[in-house]
Amino acid sequence: MSELLVLGNGFDIACGLKSTYTDFYNYRYFDDDKKEGNILFNEINRILALDIEEILEIKLLNQKENNVSFWDFIFCQEKLYGENWTDVEEVLAEKINQFRNLDLVFNRDDYTHGPSGSQIDISALEISDFNPTTTINGIKAEFRKLAKIFLIFVKVRYSQIKVTSSRDSISNILLKELIIFEENFQKYLSNEVEHNANYAENFRKLFVKLVYTDVGRYERRVDSEIYVLSFNYTTFSDVE
Repeated sequence: MSELLVLGNGFDIACGLKSTYTDFYNYRYFDDDKKEGNILFNEINRILALDIEEILEIKLLNQKENNVSFWDFIFCQEKLYGENWTDVEEVLAEKINQFRNLDLVFNRDDYTHGPSGSQIDISALEISDFNPTTTINGIKAEFRKLAKIFLIFVKVRYSQIKVTSSRDSISNILLKELIIFEENFQKYLSNEVEHNANYAENFRKLFVKLVYTDVGRYERRVDSEIYVLSFNYTTFSDVE
């Protein structure tokens, strides 16, 4: 007989690991013992508080120690204005869908009056091409601000490639930035595992309990095969 054991982040949380998105958010932006974290939070929120016309550069892009991503700006803005800012998957889906309308916030006559399906070469735009006052239905001020920040990211970080207003091109940049954000999350988790003296022992105890405890009225056979499917952020090698 074979059984499948499915593990998720709740397993790590039960082992005492601070592995929720809220934990990571607080560490990255609010940890008093992490000076660069406070600088990152203060600078991102300073930029988000500016009027759209005043956002002209992002010095954080030149600071490798922060490894700032475009999604840092998105999630900080969600914390300020969003109702479900800790629901990462929902925020991802919402923002990716919103950025399909990125072309609507630029002043480009060749696009506006061009044939249907025309695409803007975003990498060729200047900051002055940005339209901070477009009133097209559904385009909110928060999104217009993110759109301008996105343009700055493209100009500074992706100047060597052509970025257009096509869905695939924009999604490609969003994915590259998400990978940077996830790398920061992974570094945070590795640090948590390394400095949590009880994690490995808690892991073993809970895992053994799940594997060897009978479920309901069914007793496990001695020769049962246990397969593990893990959706955890950490790996078993962390506790070997």
